[in-house]
Amino acid sequence: MLSIPERIRFLDELATLLDAGSTPVRAFQVLKTPYAPGTPVSKACRDLLDPFHERLLEASDASGALEEGLKTVVEDLRFRLAIRRKITQGLGYPVCLIYAGILIPPVGALIFESTATYARAVLPSLLAAHLAAFLLWRFWAGMRRWGEAVPLLGIPLRRLAEARLLQAMALTVRAGLPMAECLRLSAEASGNRLWIPFGKAAGGRIANGAKVHEVLRYFPSFPEDLVGQVEASEEAGSLDGMFPRMAKAARAEADLAIETSAARFEVAAQWLAAAFAALQILGMAAKLR
Repeated sequence: MLSIPERIRFLDELATLLDAGSTPVRAFQVLKTPYAPGTPVSKACRDLLDPFHERLLEASDASGALEEGLKTVVEDLRFRLAIRRKITQGLGYPVCLIYAGILIPPVGALIFESTATYARAVLPSLLAAHLAAFLLWRFWAGMRRWGEAVPLLGIPLRRLAEARLLQAMALTVRAGLPMAECLRLSAEASGNRLWIPFGKAAGGRIANGAKVHEVLRYFPSFPEDLVGQVEASEEAGSLDGMFPRMAKAARAEADLAIETSAARFEVAAQWLAAAFAALQILGMAAKLR
């Protein structure tokens, strides 16, 4: 699959060509991409889409709003890319500090002793750092309640999952999908594994007469204030307009949480790197005596 920037460029250009009146055959020719005449565009773009975006595009294609569907997918891809860049930029410097704290202090062993001595000094610490990062990521992905309590990581990850769910709800409702399917797809798109079973069960609850806010209340750790906003919007019959506004506010909160946690992580990384470097230097000094 192409990278996110490449997918954004291709789908954006495809939407522009179709919106300008080009046929799918001509549009794919201009983009130098194979296309079998008569194939739905959602199927022709399958290799560029994850299941969530593919379903969005199918619904838009079926309703005759293909160009709008392509723009919707591009909008969501840009949102994901912006969040990914923000996380990468926020963590880049602290991670470099940790690596520097591990790799630089024992460099004397490399100069005055041997490569093997240097490797023995740094490899255990590198393995421990990578193992800790992997366990944190896997444990949050599989057991989100525990992950919410992880310092510096829990709050921004929770906010990010909320933003992605509300963003997906705004897009699926706008695409005209049935509400049960909107909830299922949005739970999957949120990245919160604990929400996926509740999203899948939403169809049965909606069929039994449950409201959207009642279904969301079942989602573990879903904020009560957001449930209240959905309830008020349902009573006013304005869900279509409310979800985009809620998604925008949730994205802003996720951005702020990521920036705050990145700043705190940077300070923590500085202290950790300094402490580790001091231990390394003291250990080397003890060996030289």
